[in-house]
Formats: sequence, C-alpha cells, structure tokens
Amino acid sequence: MQIVEFEIPGVPQGQRRPRAFNKGKHAGIYKPTADRVAEHSVAAYYLAAEERPAEPWRGPVAIEVVALFAPPKSWPKWKWARIGEIAYYTKPDADNILKLVMDGLGGIAYHGDQCVYRAAVSKAYTQYHPRTQVTIYFEEGATKDG
Repeated sequence: MQIVEFEIPGVPQGQRRPRAFNKGKHAGIYKPTADRVAEHSVAAYYLAAEERPAEPWRGPVAIEVVALFAPPKSWPKWKWARIGEIAYYTKPDADNILKLVMDGLGGIAYHGDQCVYRAAVSKAYTQYHPRTQVTIYFEEGATKDG
C-alpha cells in the first residue's frame, strides 16, 4: 500500500450547487468558477506531494479528509482551552468538502470516483492556520484491466 498525504492551506470549502442558465433556445448547467478554481488547487497540491504515483491509480483507493477551521475570535478562554473537544458543525457540509476534494483528484490521482471504495471526512477546530488535510491510500489489488 502506498500512502500520500498533503495539505491544502486556507479555509476549507465545500462544493457548491451547479448553476443553470437559459438563454433563448440554449439552456444548460455549469459549475461555478470558484469550484473549478478550488478543484485545480486540490490537484496542484496533490501534484506537489512527494512520493505519489506517477500515473493515475487504477486500483482501489481510500481517502480521508480532515477540514480544520479557525475558531471565532469571540470565544472565551475556557473554550480555547477545550478546542479539541468542541465539534465543528456549521457550514460547509462535510459531504460537500469531500466531493470537492474527490472531484479535484479524479483523473489525476486515480482514474475516477469508481476507484474509491472508502471515504471519510471530518471537521474540527484548530488553534493554528485553517487547512484541509488529505490522506490517500493507494492499495494493491485486482483491477479491471487485469
């Protein structure tokens, strides 16, 4: 098994809803620009990681995502002392954070979402800078290609 860990600095964000447009005879759905930029950022930080596979992985993949947020400055000292015990349960949604990371890695770290057999995401407060920590487990196993 090969493990790749990398960090995406900045406030963790989740994937937004696709947008629709209707211009006369033309209608469709598009992904917001902020999401495309965030996905390219995820891909860039993965490509900068050391000891990663040179080609997109074709075998089974497991992903763990930890989104770390800065606590509000208005917190009293007793809350700062218990920062690891207090759950972060506001927006963005955990599943949207995972979706953004998986879409950013698809086709670059692994061939597609069908390769991911296990995914875990958690949200927490941190005393340090906000960031998203990603761990990818590339496992040896049977592939569809043989």
